[in-house]
Amino acid sequence: MTSVIRNLEEQLARCELLAELPREARTELSSKVVPCSFSIGEVLCRSGESASSAYLVVSGRFRADAGGRVVGEVGRGELVGEVSLLTGEPRSATVTALRDSEVIELPGDVFTAVLAEHPACYQAVARRLVERLQRVLTEPDVRPRARVLTLLHDGRGPSIESLEEFAQLIGAGAVRIDNQQVDVGRLETTSDVVALLPGAADADLVEWAMTHSDRTLLFVDAESMPRPFDRERTGGPLDLVLVQPVSIECPSGTARWLRAVEPSDHHHVRHGESADLSRVERRLTNREQVLVLSGGGARGLAHAGLYRALVERSMPIDAVVGVSAGAVAAGVIGMQVPPDVAGERATALFGGDQSLIDLTVPTIAMASGARLNERLKRLFGEQRLLEDLWLPTAVVSTNLTTASTHLHQSGSLWRAVRASAAIPGVFPPVAEAFGLLVDGGIVDNLPVELVRRHHPGATVIASDVGRKMQLLPDDFPADAEVSGWTAVRSRVGRGDRVPGMLQILGQLTALGGAGGKADRGDMHLEFDLDDFGMFDFKKGAAIVAAGYEQCVSEIDAWTASQLNSTTPMEMA
Repeated sequence: MTSVIRNLEEQLARCELLAELPREARTELSSKVVPCSFSIGEVLCRSGESASSAYLVVSGRFRADAGGRVVGEVGRGELVGEVSLLTGEPRSATVTALRDSEVIELPGDVFTAVLAEHPACYQAVARRLVERLQRVLTEPDVRPRARVLTLLHDGRGPSIESLEEFAQLIGAGAVRIDNQQVDVGRLETTSDVVALLPGAADADLVEWAMTHSDRTLLFVDAESMPRPFDRERTGGPLDLVLVQPVSIECPSGTARWLRAVEPSDHHHVRHGESADLSRVERRLTNREQVLVLSGGGARGLAHAGLYRALVERSMPIDAVVGVSAGAVAAGVIGMQVPPDVAGERATALFGGDQSLIDLTVPTIAMASGARLNERLKRLFGEQRLLEDLWLPTAVVSTNLTTASTHLHQSGSLWRAVRASAAIPGVFPPVAEAFGLLVDGGIVDNLPVELVRRHHPGATVIASDVGRKMQLLPDDFPADAEVSGWTAVRSRVGRGDRVPGMLQILGQLTALGGAGGKADRGDMHLEFDLDDFGMFDFKKGAAIVAAGYEQCVSEIDAWTASQLNSTTPMEMA
């Protein structure tokens, strides 16, 4: 790769820190620096090496890795390696080019001499180091925003004109490219986001665009036959955008596309549907809104009320994660079932004429699980997969084999929900090749922190129906002895009713993560459902209505604050 950096003094002036220098100092410095080019995958500097230079990124992007983890990314106008020069310590991270990039090398003796001669610049560098340390200590990880995108179609997807419309939607400057002489670095100075649109038939031009991009979006006709995509030299993650017909209820066949293309992420969009494209845009710009739904038995039907309130207020739901009863709601929301239908289906699932708990000889569990399996298959479809849902949807279960949380993001939807709702002692565990799975609420009934890791930078709405406990000391005798016969008589006579095994086991699954969790979401909705028990499925319609009524004012207040509050909001 040959460097084509022009006007070195102008490039130095674009650096926030070096802009503190007088113009004559930048002119002198530009005569002593060295332009360099790095291809995707090349290492700029390695951890443990002694520092001899600092580098100014002119175009492209680099990733810093330390101790086996990513500690940051740097792009146009940012310095790399200045810390080691100032401290005299070895390099703390290995810095690698994520795409074809150009830098200006500032030799160590020249860089330190400039700082010594110009105190204002030295102070700016010191201030930047302090700010960087504060961000590392106080801010959550955020997926770096892609500044240069390549938008592609495989010849069967949307036209290049449609890709230009998408670029306009995300606020990107769209550039059709027909040669490899495009100055990407200069384009970055004129637009916050740049979208490169090479002709799909020119393989060399496509490869060039991808190696100069932070992220590539491949738009395909979802109904066409999947075929592999050459990713030998990709400048960043590849997103697969599956363009679906408007008329279909839910996508299908996604797994074949994922196997063929092996993307970093995938999105379902209906042809011509701007709301779906807006969801992709929010994902790319770290502005997505993720719904987290806790477990809580019958009280989980309140999630359907929240869903209705959000849709009525046109608040976007870009992804959804659910636990136990919340997993049922997550599956329905992920399918984008209309809110009124969603409430009816969830109520029908749990509140039929026959109880979900089909009693059997309790050698493994009180119920055989056959009735629950049948109803979940009826609700979701026996063949539907998680990756086929309109919204990115995940379900949390507990893996007894590994004693850890398991996040279901692909595979059978009904089996994932069945595992997440398998209350130990009530329903049998679900056996998968990777472990024996039970109710996800045992370990984490409100997995906000898990969601933060998978959706960095997202706004999290946490719907909590399981936090308030129902069991009280007065419900049990003080001598810790309870006769089963006495408990039976309390159910048919007029004596005090002792809580049963179902209630105790159900409440146990809602304890995961309760008490002292630091992160409970950007908006935390804690419902008051004391009038409803965990197995009051016959009261489903009333629970849905209660959930709706209780969350409306909180949502309106939160919306009015323009999402500025960083303190989780609670219901009174």
